[in-house]
Amino acid sequence: MPMLRIQINCFAAVAVFLVLWSAACSGRAIETNSVTEPQSEMVLTWGRYGGFAGFCDEMQVSVSGEVRIQSCRPKAEKVGKLSNDDLRRLAEWRKSFGSVAIDSKDGAVADGMSVMLTLKGTGRGQPTDTQRREILEWAERVYSRTKA
Repeated sequence: MPMLRIQINCFAAVAVFLVLWSAACSGRAIETNSVTEPQSEMVLTWGRYGGFAGFCDEMQVSVSGEVRIQSCRPKAEKVGKLSNDDLRRLAEWRKSFGSVAIDSKDGAVADGMSVMLTLKGTGRGQPTDTQRREILEWAERVYSRTKA
């Protein structure tokens, strides 16, 4: 009879282990497929390149409002934070628009400047031309404020 008790306890231990392991694995799968975004995920990128002054400025903004900027003239990197108003505005654009890519060139050949922006939105719409200009102007202001 003691031998039977040990076998039953081993079977129970294995069964409990399998149930816990299965629950842990399925919990990871749910977490991986979650629709929540990491707070550090970059949702907006902006870059300004070329021009007579030789711009090479870049900016990344995270979903939580962290701003990272880089420039090669002068070589610099800075980190900042969006104001509450700017964070609210970014959240509104992300809610309204899906993926947005803006590539603006000034038309000059020898000293042409190009500005590029991408926005990872969660909505379905696309910005109008006026809204695209507004987003570009907003990004340039955020870059200038963070650089200062």
